Amino acid sequence: MLMPAELPELDVRGLAEAEPSHTYKSLCRHILGLFTDKSVISESDLGDIIEDAFRPFDIEEVVRLQAIRDENENGAACYVAELWHGPTLAFKDLSMQVLCGFMETLLAKQQRRLNLVVATSGDTGASAIAGVLGKRHLSVTVLYPSPKFSSISVEQEEQTLRHAGEPNVTVVNCEGTSDDLDVPIEACFGDLAFKEAASIGSVNSVNVFRVIMQVVHYVYCWLQLRRAHPERRGLLEVSFYVPSGGCGHISAGILARAMGLPIRTLFACVNANDVLHSLLQTGHLDSNPNAVPTLAPSMDIVVPYNLERILFLMSGRDQAKVRAWMTRWKKEGKVQLGGEERAILAETMGLRSVSTSDEQILSTIAQVHRECGGYVIDPHTAVAAAACLSSSSSPDDGVPRVIMGCAHPGKFTGAVSKALGNRPASDWMPLGDRAHPAVAAILALQERAKGGDDLLSRETPGVHHFVKGQDWERTLRGILTSSDM
Repeated sequence: MLMPAELPELDVRGLAEAEPSHTYKSLCRHILGLFTDKSVISESDLGDIIEDAFRPFDIEEVVRLQAIRDENENGAACYVAELWHGPTLAFKDLSMQVLCGFMETLLAKQQRRLNLVVATSGDTGASAIAGVLGKRHLSVTVLYPSPKFSSISVEQEEQTLRHAGEPNVTVVNCEGTSDDLDVPIEACFGDLAFKEAASIGSVNSVNVFRVIMQVVHYVYCWLQLRRAHPERRGLLEVSFYVPSGGCGHISAGILARAMGLPIRTLFACVNANDVLHSLLQTGHLDSNPNAVPTLAPSMDIVVPYNLERILFLMSGRDQAKVRAWMTRWKKEGKVQLGGEERAILAETMGLRSVSTSDEQILSTIAQVHRECGGYVIDPHTAVAAAACLSSSSSPDDGVPRVIMGCAHPGKFTGAVSKALGNRPASDWMPLGDRAHPAVAAILALQERAKGGDDLLSRETPGVHHFVKGQDWERTLRGILTSSDM
């Protein structure tokens, strides 16, 4: 796992004073500029990359905050940060579009090409595909778990398969879990000679750029809440409720807090796959053998990929200590943190956790729809909303709360429809969203399903298949060496 050698300090007061002039795009330029060597990427290049990255988004402001509860005697004001207005309706578009533009610019300067190898448990693959479309120096190879072995939704699979025929896109359907996909990919990247010969790179969790980009989410939300709460003009504190599977997004929140953003508490909100929750509650890190399928499939991850980053920051950037923990975990499947280390996680880093069941996901979707004028959230956002709307979950005494909204509800029509009394997607889909190309495709998918067209089992041209028992590493090496943009 890569991390910045040094963390720059945010000029929080300066950002607050310049608040009216800051847009999401300008914040991206500002924060990325703190980490970027201008001799490598000029300010002009960075501005062009960011403008191009957000062109496919369906709202000018890129990210929108939606109030779902005003401050009252029952608790603090709650907001949903709609991070899903990009081309694949997922929050990962916010970082992936910029990352791919950044890489394309560097590769063009170096006259090189790169094939991005991506393992996805739901949204990352489709987002990476959208990021490389039209690029001359980037291609992508995406491995995703078959619905027979995972809880990936039909809408997520449709997003992943949609551009399988593009010349710089390769898609592989795998008979295994998201953790199974990591094994052949890690082997390919671990062979340095092969990695160089095949010219492969990563936009998965090992790439720290996406985590840095997600710092912008927190800063932007904080500035928006300053505008919403003029009566608290000082350095307003905010708490964030973050759906956490691979834990990249919560890692970005930890970075933002360490850089000086006034975050009161960071809640890592997990589903039944609760390794991080167990760690924070007991100090005991125990790897369960299998992921538990849930209604929030993008979070059905046994090993949180970014756990190393969290432990690294907790340890005071002690690489040797983190290496020892991770080596023990991989060998023995367990690690025990001491009381002092747990105190750092909770008090110094402001990290808490909440676990949400499938039943709570469904009831929370229904509650928000009922109490917020028909507003609809997806199951992953509901994992965090369940914690946020619970008056007992936070010790924050009136501090505004932000729920990180991961995906458009249309990507999970099965779960949302179940929560809303088995109403069809065409009944509850927000009218204002239907013009979005991805939403229109989802509604068309629903119509095809009525006619018996089973997207999950049909053959899609250009898609490779890894079957159980096959030598996946050998087959993947063959695909990567034959890949040609």
